[in-house]
Amino acid sequence: MSSRFYIRLESKHDIPVIRKIHQSVFPTWSEAELVDYLQSEGDGVLSLVARRGGALAGHILFSRLTAVESMGLKAVALGPLAVLESYQGKGVGTALVSEGIKILHGQGVDVIFVLGDPAFYGRFGFTAEQARNFETPYDGPNQQALALTERGRYAHGLIRYAPAFADLPNAPLQTDD
Repeated sequence: MSSRFYIRLESKHDIPVIRKIHQSVFPTWSEAELVDYLQSEGDGVLSLVARRGGALAGHILFSRLTAVESMGLKAVALGPLAVLESYQGKGVGTALVSEGIKILHGQGVDVIFVLGDPAFYGRFGFTAEQARNFETPYDGPNQQALALTERGRYAHGLIRYAPAFADLPNAPLQTDD
């Protein structure tokens, strides 16, 4: 098996394998179902896969967010991110996140949100401090944000996630308040 891996946009042929990757990595099928739902509802903004040795090793999805009080702010959520166990610790997840950030920056996205391990996502510049400028259903120490533009750095207010997130088990309520 080659020690190199390649990051590319998801193709329609990847969908069944992406589902299997998420099902094998997470303890429930919620993340796999979240990916399916986000994509079917048109809320997926960027979907990347990592290929290594002719097989898919990982997947990352970025989805649309709505900035209620900062009209025109381009905001996205990172996640789910999944890397097959046999490829974990080999830079696949890092490459997926890095390439996603690079592409989204080029597309004019202002801010990316992620709910995850601060030690991992902090390496890319995500901080809980930046996320505190916003109100989300996932506020807390693991909610982080990365501003890609000056507008993203100084924006604030209510952020709404795509409806698919509300359908997850144990999802926080999103209200219209």
